[in-house]
Amino acid sequence: MTHVLYVLHVDYGTNTTSLFSNDKVALMTFGRDHHRAAKMVPDLTLADHRGRVLATMDEYATDWTETANPDGPDQ
Repeated sequence: MTHVLYVLHVDYGTNTTSLFSNDKVALMTFGRDHHRAAKMVPDLTLADHRGRVLATMDEYATDWTETANPDGPDQ
């Protein structure tokens, strides 16, 4: 069994925090819920273990925007 590590970058403009998990859905759910509840709304980026951006959410977004993955499915 292969585990892929994903990273959620949370950028507040003045500082950035990164969260890591092998559960992409959990990171996306956490990011979306935090984004909706935050008083200081961050820009969010979800990337895979190779650094490829999988989804983004800027401070004005209401949900994730997934990016096309030209290299095929997550590996």
